[in-house]
Amino acid sequence: MTLRYLSICAAALLVATLAACNGDPPAETACTGHVAGDLVITEFMNDPDGADTGREWFELYNATSKPIDLKGFTIYLAKKDGSSPKTHIVASGTIQPKGYFVLGDAPATALPAYENYSYGDAIGGMSNSEGMIGIKCGATVVDQVTYTAVYAGSHSHQLDGAAVPDSAANDNETHWCEAAGEFMPGEFGSPGLRNPACNVPGGCFDASGNSRSARKPAAGELVITEVMPNPKLTDDTVGEWIELYATTDLDLNYLTIEVGTSKTVLSPGGECLPIAAGSYVLLAKSMDPAVNGGLPTPNALFTISLPNSSGTVQIKDGATVIDQFSYQKSFDGATVQLDSAKLDAAQNDDPANWCAGTDAYGAGDLGTPAAANQTCPVVVPAGSCIDPGTQQIRAAVAPLAGELVISEVMADPTKVSDAVGEWIELYAVADADLNGLELAVGTSKSILGGNDCVHVTQGTYAVLAHNSDSAVNGGIPSVAAIFGASLPNGGGTITLKKGIELIDQATYPTAAAGASSQLDSAKLDATANDQASAFCPTAADTYGLGDKGTPGMANAPCPVVVPAGSCIDPGTQQIRPAVAPTEGQLIITEVMADPSKVADSAGEWIELYATADVDLNGLELSGAGGKATLGGNNCVHAAAGSYLVLAHGVDSPANGGLTSVAATFAFSLPNSASTITLKNGANLIDQASYPAPSAGISAQLDSGKLTATDNDTASNFCGTVAASTYGLGDRGTPGAANAACPVVVPAGSCLDKGTSQIRTAVAPATGDLVITEIMADPAKVADSAGEWIEVLLTKDVDLNGLQLWTDAGTKTTLSGTDCLRPGLGAYVVFAKSADGTLNGGLPAVAGVFGFSLANTGAHTVSVGYAGATLDTAAYSGSTAGASWQLSSTKLDTTSNDTATNFCATLAGTSYGLGDLGSPGAANGTCP
Repeated sequence: MTLRYLSICAAALLVATLAACNGDPPAETACTGHVAGDLVITEFMNDPDGADTGREWFELYNATSKPIDLKGFTIYLAKKDGSSPKTHIVASGTIQPKGYFVLGDAPATALPAYENYSYGDAIGGMSNSEGMIGIKCGATVVDQVTYTAVYAGSHSHQLDGAAVPDSAANDNETHWCEAAGEFMPGEFGSPGLRNPACNVPGGCFDASGNSRSARKPAAGELVITEVMPNPKLTDDTVGEWIELYATTDLDLNYLTIEVGTSKTVLSPGGECLPIAAGSYVLLAKSMDPAVNGGLPTPNALFTISLPNSSGTVQIKDGATVIDQFSYQKSFDGATVQLDSAKLDAAQNDDPANWCAGTDAYGAGDLGTPAAANQTCPVVVPAGSCIDPGTQQIRAAVAPLAGELVISEVMADPTKVSDAVGEWIELYAVADADLNGLELAVGTSKSILGGNDCVHVTQGTYAVLAHNSDSAVNGGIPSVAAIFGASLPNGGGTITLKKGIELIDQATYPTAAAGASSQLDSAKLDATANDQASAFCPTAADTYGLGDKGTPGMANAPCPVVVPAGSCIDPGTQQIRPAVAPTEGQLIITEVMADPSKVADSAGEWIELYATADVDLNGLELSGAGGKATLGGNNCVHAAAGSYLVLAHGVDSPANGGLTSVAATFAFSLPNSASTITLKNGANLIDQASYPAPSAGISAQLDSGKLTATDNDTASNFCGTVAASTYGLGDRGTPGAANAACPVVVPAGSCLDKGTSQIRTAVAPATGDLVITEIMADPAKVADSAGEWIEVLLTKDVDLNGLQLWTDAGTKTTLSGTDCLRPGLGAYVVFAKSADGTLNGGLPAVAGVFGFSLANTGAHTVSVGYAGATLDTAAYSGSTAGASWQLSSTKLDTTSNDTATNFCATLAGTSYGLGDLGSPGAANGTCP
């Protein structure tokens, strides 16, 4: 506790007698004899920072010349219009003449030293936005105030202390102001003491709590020096900030920061925010360094957003612009800052005097918040560069057409991602600088170099890459310049220009994963590299982390070109004609379109079955997702009777665990029914239509229909059974024989168990089925497992599709592919459970139903087919542990309509665990 606060406590003890903690009960009657104005509400704390409960209070002033006993007075809180009041009768306490008394909601056992009385939770909490506070003596309102102003947290509302407190003056909200003096750490007000004078218009409170006029800067005396519109390591909503430089002593109070039509007023009144001449001012979105990116303590906060491009920031005093700055773009994670040598409001109007921040602060974004800026780099004229040796600006040496040759392309690195590991190599036929050259890949363009000259000498190689850090880019030895365009893995064209003059253009072929496409060392000129065939995948040389290529070094000769229609035999290494298949010699037998253990882009595959010895080289595989040409220079041979797998990649861990991949394709297989075609030129080899796949399950051709005709029909494919898995666990038989597909039974048919043939199901009609017995209330097991219904078949029919229901309405339909044909005269049992250990020991159950049978009251049970009712039986109530059975003398669909033709099964006829009934057997005769 501060010394100042000890004096507050002492003063409070002189003017009030504490009685809130003595356990006195509330006054039984209201006070009398006091009139309006005897007590004046002079101060209240309605919105402490953090939790409000236990920290709200209000202050009373005794305007009379005698002590006032507060016992019996009623204090109250209400809405601004006086509605919804909550009251409390003061139990004790005396306020001395011209003295102050503080009442609060802190517990009486933990009353702060500045409070004289605890009303606890009797009247609830004060509204943080608007409300009413009052005190009455009986029916007389001694004083009440209404407030609407919202002040900063932990700042009390104070009645102007320039005049003696008056109950009429405190009715006018303009006579109140926000407390500026700190009576304890983090709490602003003067509980128990006379209030200070309210701030003068356009003024602020100094460190001593005295009011003075704010010192406003003139135009140019505050200079915008740095702006962070686009922090990277924290969100814009909390991490944006603005830096100002003061050329004279001033206060920030009442100044506004404006961007477009949005503005923030910096501390309108309250404490003075003084800034000394030569100081930097930091304005931020948040005071918390844990969320604002680690800023030093800001001088003030603003709420407006800074656009990431095309923004204008103004600092104003009313309508007077003190300074403004416009920027066209921002930098991701770096400030836009004014050159430290150009620190005035005129020079900051020139965009050339601004540059990106480079010094890290806090969490790591770049800038110099509340500190001197860096010196911006030298602006180099177009067509010039800074010589690294002399640090002098000189004219860039522009190459002529053909003097730079695109000699190697890494489009598909595997050791790092394409985004950081792609690169292009240039061969210099003459000395030249790369600065200002335009590199284009498709429609994407990059300007090479920067301010420093990027020089290449005749006979050397220069590497262009996405990233210059060898620890990130896969280990490229040296990077001369950076480019941004992505290199397509399927091949593309790269163009190098100086203005409109073409220096070189090269077309590279489809990339081999992890290997660069390098120009044949015997064809190192700007004409030969126009043809993709002049490039070949790097075969042996590796760099950095292990990808294949020769960045910055001479290329190797390309291998022998294999003529179209030929391939290199892996056994003899000799070129031979490829054995082209004819129609039907390769059959598409299995398709994995939707793997679940790896992504579709890595794990899709197609299986082929060879009916003759053939090669896959040069065959075109196509689908809805695109086309691919199979094989390469090496012969991909398929022996008659073998299965071959085509996949997106050969790496077993990446492709889901395929053990052998004959050839690869890149297009995607739709996760819906689709068609795959295999051709040799214009000649169709095979075409297959596969059904919509299930996730993680291949669609395989029935092993009994292994022909190029049968696979045209999607219904001849089926999902691989659960027992057949490969690699990481997806279901399929890649490279192995398929299984037979299960029989598909058409609707209205079933599979005859005796002949294994599909036949038309014999549908039951009215009179063919009679409901003969109902167990609604078993005793040996729960109803939920032991209820059952018995039906007598008076005709030899199938039960497939039979429907059962009760008068409650819920239906169960019997399903299954096998014919359900119990036979003429059979008593068939339908139950809640088919498990004999759960259903009370029933005989074989023909079907399971999901509804419940009521134990009391009159009810019905029905059977039907295709929506038509075939029989309905009525029963009334049930006997626990005994079935309700139709008398054996009345086994027809008419008699069972009457509940009295049923009776409870008599003792002596039991089943399973001992409940009474004859499930699956003839009934007895009812008495």
